[in-house]
Amino acid sequence: MERADGSSEPTRGRDLVAPVRDLARRPLLAVLASCQSAGQGYGDVLAGLGPQLARAGIPAVLAMQGNVPMQTVEQLMPVFFRHLQRDGQVDRALAAARGAVQHDPSWWMPVLFLRVRDGRLWREEPPPSPPPAPAPPEPDARQILLAYLERLRIELAETDVVPVPNAYAAADTRAYVPLQARSPRNAAPEPVFAALSTALAAQQPAGLLLIGDAGSGKFHTLRYAALLLAQAWPGVAPELQADLGLVIDKPLLPVYVQLQDLPRCRAELRQAKRRAAPILLHQIDHHLRRLAGDADRWPAKLIRALVTQHVCLFLFDGLDEIDDHRERQDFQTPCSSSSASIQNTCM
Repeated sequence: MERADGSSEPTRGRDLVAPVRDLARRPLLAVLASCQSAGQGYGDVLAGLGPQLARAGIPAVLAMQGNVPMQTVEQLMPVFFRHLQRDGQVDRALAAARGAVQHDPSWWMPVLFLRVRDGRLWREEPPPSPPPAPAPPEPDARQILLAYLERLRIELAETDVVPVPNAYAAADTRAYVPLQARSPRNAAPEPVFAALSTALAAQQPAGLLLIGDAGSGKFHTLRYAALLLAQAWPGVAPELQADLGLVIDKPLLPVYVQLQDLPRCRAELRQAKRRAAPILLHQIDHHLRRLAGDADRWPAKLIRALVTQHVCLFLFDGLDEIDDHRERQDFQTPCSSSSASIQNTCM
């Protein structure tokens, strides 16, 4: 051992082991690069200083059997510590170090005494998980409404929504010609939404079923009306009053629904929530959320939130694509919300 003045003092191994045994926290590893630190050979290996330190409670002790050449130690130790620093696996580190001196006749002299079962002196603690990001604030009712209208405008604008000439009004060009229809009370053609204006003015739920030959303008008229209502919200577009006959002084929120998508929505709702027969409002809500780009931030009951605060004009497209007769009747029945004070209109 080293004296205070720097000179050396021969010390018995047991005099070194005793204070190590009394330590409250012993070192994880002891490396004895000196000769015979693991004894002189197989006969007295357990009498060396290395095994005594292991018995004193040090988890891993690397010692040398016999008289190890210093050249071997110089080649062995850098490899041993480099591999040990990777993951604390001390037995694997010694195996890699022995491989580096495998052609040296003294490669066998390093010996490892272990008290740990798996040979790992430490384990890397996983980095602490970052704190969860704060949940985005729930959008208020106005934000929901504006986001919905913007999505509807984009969806409709991506499709040609200029109605073609229809059977009741001829034109020389492909300019917009409003769809007109004949009703039982009026033999002359009238704007297609005129029948709704009277019912809405009287604050009565109303429904209007558009039927006609292919090319008569049903599809384009619905999309055209939905787009103008979305663009002019909360007013009613003058084009609707002039061309379609929808004369009303209250805001109408358009809810444009592609009926051909509802069977898929119904199947997905049944699978996700095990509902035997999800109601129509739930199907429409799922349909609108699927079309929205940021549906995850929208309330689970978007359409219900809208219809309880606004008078909605439901525009159902593709009724002729519904094969089930009972479902057709459901769509043809005027829609009303759960609140008696809210009237909604179906097309």
